[in-house]
Amino acid sequence: MRRFESYVPTPRTAYALLVLGAAIWGSGIVIARGVHDFIPPVALGVARGVVALCVLAPLVLMDWARVRAAWRRHWRLFVLLGFLQMWPQTVVLIALNYTTAINATLINGAQPAMAAILLWALYGDRVTLGQGVGIALALGGIVVMVTRGDWQAVTTLEFNVGDWLTLGAILLFALYSIQIPRLPRETGLATTLFLITLTGTVTMTPVMVYEQMFIRQVVFDGRTIATMLWMGIVISTASILLWNMCLTAIGTQKSAIFLNLNPIFAALFAIAFLGEELFVYHLAGAVLVLGGITLVIRRARRGATAEAIAPKVEA
Repeated sequence: MRRFESYVPTPRTAYALLVLGAAIWGSGIVIARGVHDFIPPVALGVARGVVALCVLAPLVLMDWARVRAAWRRHWRLFVLLGFLQMWPQTVVLIALNYTTAINATLINGAQPAMAAILLWALYGDRVTLGQGVGIALALGGIVVMVTRGDWQAVTTLEFNVGDWLTLGAILLFALYSIQIPRLPRETGLATTLFLITLTGTVTMTPVMVYEQMFIRQVVFDGRTIATMLWMGIVISTASILLWNMCLTAIGTQKSAIFLNLNPIFAALFAIAFLGEELFVYHLAGAVLVLGGITLVIRRARRGATAEAIAPKVEA
């Protein structure tokens, strides 16, 4: 258990895990499309959190002293990260009641750029020209996919309260992403996720109670339970563990660009399981996204190499 808690993947392994994480999140996007009629968004968020806590509890509570020490040292940060991790996904589901899937996907595609801006503004991390071009290419790929290759569709988009909610959600998750690498590694992967999920679930529970009493109640059946289990075990536990692990290993900028794979996997799953068709614009968009990711990674490697071999000037 301690070996897992402190595990840091190599860069190549981290890239593979990020692709896997994007595939998992892509499945969540497809599932979320089909469950909004019988699972309200905040209730789904709380259910995901509760299931994730049940999965993580046996892993972390056997070393309760470690959990208690981590909480005492960093409880303020865990409370903040719980809010920043749990709420964005739920806010996007709420936003889809007011905006279109195209608008939400386009705004979500700006998340890597948002993370880069926050890193520069808060910590002085610079984005090279090559990395900036890579981020723009990946965003262009998403635009091609969601507009079906019709660039004029962008000019007809109308923005509303749902779009602002989506923008707020990606800002929160970008803030989460730049904080995770700054957590002390001795805190541990599972312990960190357990405490973040616990605090986030607690903040959502009062809103869920209001939602159930005055807005809409959960319709419990086999489909509801299966959805909650999948979202809690696979999405909220496995994929977030992978995400946190990779953020720690390679940093926010190189990790965030992989978020642009989400709509590609969502499209693949929709084609495979919902009977949607594969078109040329899907392939063109995927090529642009993959090209952008490759450029960001290669430019980041060159920057790291140049910094390592640069002559050191001592005062």
